[in-house]
Amino acid sequence: MSMLSRRALTLAALSLAYLVQAAILPTAFAADPYPTKSVRIIVGFSPGGGTDLIARLIATKLSERLKTAFPVENRVGASGNIAGQQVAVAKPDGYTLLWVPIAHAVNAAIGKNLAYDPIGDFAPVTLVSSNPTLLNVHPSVPASNVRELIALAKAQPGKISFAGSGIGTSSHIAAELFRLLAGVDLLHIPYKGGSDATRAVVSGEAFLSFNDIQASIPLVRARYLKAIAITSRNRSKILPDVPTIAESGVPGYEYAVWFGLLAPKKTPPDIVNKLRNEIVGALNLPDVVQRFEAGGGEVVGNTPEEFGRFLNAEVEKWRKVMKAAGIQ
Repeated sequence: MSMLSRRALTLAALSLAYLVQAAILPTAFAADPYPTKSVRIIVGFSPGGGTDLIARLIATKLSERLKTAFPVENRVGASGNIAGQQVAVAKPDGYTLLWVPIAHAVNAAIGKNLAYDPIGDFAPVTLVSSNPTLLNVHPSVPASNVRELIALAKAQPGKISFAGSGIGTSSHIAAELFRLLAGVDLLHIPYKGGSDATRAVVSGEAFLSFNDIQASIPLVRARYLKAIAITSRNRSKILPDVPTIAESGVPGYEYAVWFGLLAPKKTPPDIVNKLRNEIVGALNLPDVVQRFEAGGGEVVGNTPEEFGRFLNAEVEKWRKVMKAAGIQ
């Protein structure tokens, strides 16, 4: 082989090596481990509330597992719509996430002219937890179970009042679902928040309310409230003697305050799945399980596909309830 041929062969080999390296480099950069910087979790509700506290618990566990900060940022207003709009237009790179409660599905069901699509603009990550509520009545109410309460309401249509924490809030929609499925006419008295609504029933201003289990238990044990049913499909481990509404004469009734995580639409599936897997790992930790069970709830941790189907079903469910109730 001539000197010229050997030189040409060497140059060809070097060119091939350069091309191979150029092809590999972008892949190597794309494969950088996620996350490489802090990941913001946007919460559309006030600091210190139930939605915020659970978000911060999960954020802490993700920080520990992924060795990266997961700061929680509160963007309060419009029942979570301000936060939703912010994340909907965020870069879909996994570094801005949206923490959502059941209000997200309710917003999608009744919201008109929203600046974003509560379902279509997001990639589901996972449903984190599910927390039922208690149907409580004032001790003076002559009803010790759901059937007696329904009979009382039908005998006095429009006069049995329930305290809600605002239009479209969890306590309100739980009662609207009950009103629809039980076929009773109840009077809604909206208050500024959950604490005010609870105090209204304790004082006798309102007949009944749907309350957080953990906040209700001390009041029930002190006989300031009377718990006659729980909203979940099955009875609670911490209140096994309290029957479900479904088994007490309202078939099909099921309600829970749930929490989940969303990412902007078009977030890469590998990032979505990594987040989901790390959350599931956190949810399996004994201290996390105990934290949820102490409040009467349970951990979930389903797949992105399952969470997506759940969200669609929730929107359809609440669309029917809100339409029947005339709520917009």
